[in-house]
Amino acid sequence: MPPYEEIRRFRQRPSEIIENPQTIGQHLKRERQLRKMLQKDVAKELGVNQWTLIGWEKGTKQISQPSMFPKVICWLGYDPFSEPDTEGEELRFARLRRGLTARQAAKEAGVDQGTWLRFENDREVAPDTRKRLLHFISGRLPFNQ
Repeated sequence: MPPYEEIRRFRQRPSEIIENPQTIGQHLKRERQLRKMLQKDVAKELGVNQWTLIGWEKGTKQISQPSMFPKVICWLGYDPFSEPDTEGEELRFARLRRGLTARQAAKEAGVDQGTWLRFENDREVAPDTRKRLLHFISGRLPFNQ
């Protein structure tokens, strides 16, 4: 037996490119693969740790900082959000596209955070408040009554 052992290096086989990505992590992975980039390079461009990106791609982590969404959208070159099914979902997507927390968005829209979250969760709000929040979605703030 030789005084050394042969070291074998395994090269990870490239996974198949996702045809119809459903999550933001899948969108990131697909775009990264199409650009033939390494996870560490994409993570550096986004300003996150490589393991964070890996978690997003695998679906074991969610983007927790709303301020990351505009960076991700910019890096992808398109908006990965699906068509919203409800006005509340549309409001949430509009907020995340701008990189705002619910508190920040509520302040910008001139409503309290609880009202904002009720609307995001498709619960009833007063008609004038609903109109104000719909203006936020359309980007036509400030809203003057």
